[in-house]
Amino acid sequence: MHRFFVAEDSVREGKVVFKGEVAHQISRVLRLSAGDRLCAVLLDGREFIVEIGVTTTDTIIGRIVGTVERRTEPPVRVTLIQGLPKGDKIEYIVQKCTELGVQRLILTVCARSVPKWEERKVKDKILRLTRIACEAAEQSGRLRVPSIIGLLPFEEAVSSLTTGELILMPWEEYRGKGIKDVLRAARSAKEVSVIVGPEGGLDPNEVRIAMDAGATPVRLGPRILRTETAAVVAVSMVMYELGDLGEG
Repeated sequence: MHRFFVAEDSVREGKVVFKGEVAHQISRVLRLSAGDRLCAVLLDGREFIVEIGVTTTDTIIGRIVGTVERRTEPPVRVTLIQGLPKGDKIEYIVQKCTELGVQRLILTVCARSVPKWEERKVKDKILRLTRIACEAAEQSGRLRVPSIIGLLPFEEAVSSLTTGELILMPWEEYRGKGIKDVLRAARSAKEVSVIVGPEGGLDPNEVRIAMDAGATPVRLGPRILRTETAAVVAVSMVMYELGDLGEG
C-alpha cells in the first residue's frame, strides 16, 4: 500500500483527513478512490491502514481500519553534516541517506563549497529537500522523516553536535585507521555523526575545527570518492556495523 505522512491533527474520531498536495497525489496521480486502502503515518511513528471514503477536489477523508507495526528505525541515531555540493547532488544525498536511516542532515557552507545559496532562497530550498526526505521515508517504510537543517557555517554546524558522541570525519589526506576499524571498536555507540566535505574536501582549518570538537578522522578506502558517494558509503558502513543494515 502507498504510505503518506500526516500531521497528528489530521487524525480524529477514527478518521484521517488528507489535504493539499497529499490529497492531489492520492486522487490525481495515483488515482485511488473510495474503497481503496493506503497507510497514514504520524510523525510520532504510529501507522494506520486507511480505507478511502469521501473524496473532493482537495480533501480526502478515510476510515481507519487497522494498524501497522514496523521496526524500520535503526538502533543508532546518525547525523550527517554535509558540505554543500554543486548542482542537484544534495538532493541525491538527502534521498539516499534518508533511505539508509539517517535521523538528521545538517547542510553547511565550507571553504571549498562552490554554490552560494541566496539568503532569500534558503527557506524554499530546505522545504524542497524536506519534501524529498519525506517521499524517501514514505517509499522506504520509515516511521520518521529526518530533519533537514541549514544552511549553517561549518563551525556552527560542528558545534551543534552532542559532546561525547562518535564523530567520524572521512578525510582523503588521512593515512591512519579506516572507518571499519573505528566502528568495530565503538560497538556500544548509539549516536554517530559523519562529517563530509564538498567537492575538493575540507580545508585544513575545517579539519582542525572538527578535530577540536572531537571528530575522528577516518579513511573510506584506497580510492578517492566523490562527495555524494562518500556520504552514502560512510552512512552505509555506520548502519551496517552499528545499525540494522544487512539484517533479515
